[in-house]
Amino acid sequence: MANSKCPNPNCTSLKENKTIFELREANFKSPFTYYFVQCSTCGTVIGVVDQKNTESLINNALLPTKNPFIDDDSNYEKMMAELISQSNAIIAIMKKLGIEV
Repeated sequence: MANSKCPNPNCTSLKENKTIFELREANFKSPFTYYFVQCSTCGTVIGVVDQKNTESLINNALLPTKNPFIDDDSNYEKMMAELISQSNAIIAIMKKLGIEV
């Protein structure tokens, strides 16, 4: 298995051949909580994850069987609106970080 490395060529962790990544709560105005996956040495961000695991929510919403989280159409619409809003926020963060979407 390959070891992940910080993409920042000036990071001192590369000289030590040991990169440690951490989750840090993103500090920007949003109704949702996001975390940056970043190098613990230099802080270079390599990814963004959301607190509510959007992929899991989408998969649950698309299941053909009865979903306990969706008991009527209004709950479904609320959940999909939240997913769309979260997705838009993630895309905005990635663009701000210079990550092509």
